[in-house]
Amino acid sequence: MLEKTGHISVREGRRKQRRGRVAGVRMSKEQFEELWKLARRGFTDPATTITYDDGDENFTAFSPANLWEQVGDVDELDNVVCKVWQDNPYRSVEIEIGPDRWTTYTVQADDSTWALGRYEELTEKLVAYQHFLVAVATKKPEISSGAAWIPRDVWSKNSVRKWELATAIAISMAAVGAATATAFYVMLTVAKLTGIMWLEDGKTRPVTPEDLAYRGMAFWGAVGLWCLWATAKRLTAINMRSRIRTKPPRREYDSVAVLSLVFTILSVLVAVAQLVSAK
Repeated sequence: MLEKTGHISVREGRRKQRRGRVAGVRMSKEQFEELWKLARRGFTDPATTITYDDGDENFTAFSPANLWEQVGDVDELDNVVCKVWQDNPYRSVEIEIGPDRWTTYTVQADDSTWALGRYEELTEKLVAYQHFLVAVATKKPEISSGAAWIPRDVWSKNSVRKWELATAIAISMAAVGAATATAFYVMLTVAKLTGIMWLEDGKTRPVTPEDLAYRGMAFWGAVGLWCLWATAKRLTAINMRSRIRTKPPRREYDSVAVLSLVFTILSVLVAVAQLVSAK
């Protein structure tokens, strides 16, 4: 019989389970060894197993060192399942890296406090392994509520992505600045073409080329920044997509990334030209 209290599964009245997942995590050998040490912490005499599929062959080991002896140098790990467990007291940690964009981890124990603590530690560690742009572009860590996955922050007020609010505010301020610069530039351009007078400091006067140049510099500077942001996000997404093997690259270059980079360069050049003409 399965009873649910919060999001803790109670099996046979005593065994507690916590299951979560984090998107876009691929780690180096050193990071995997750190994660393995964290997973093993608190066990007395555990049984261990690590399985790794490199696409051509399956490997089974009982420790990272034993795995490295079999596979040699690996830049980033994918398609890895590692498990640590013991019977008395019952504790189990299982981590699945890939094969899709999620890294899933399950913690079970007789002691609910230990299960919750280890789950939180694993969540913080995996989020710390995310590339920043990947973290911005992916979902929040999720927790299993049985048949569905829900954002972890719905359950826990203890956020592991403390940069998230500051990043959202910075992006919003940049968007407002870009929108303001665009509005001023369009307004002055229309005023120049139609002969409408420009109101400044309570006085009306014709729109001058310097007015257009300064506002144009702000406008094209904003365009350049957004194109640069789009380029960085696109390249990061392509890199992550190739690393987690969800979609093979169709060509040697990505047209969207190339166009974004071209528009970034053009925007910067136009902004510099506007600044020069204003002087």
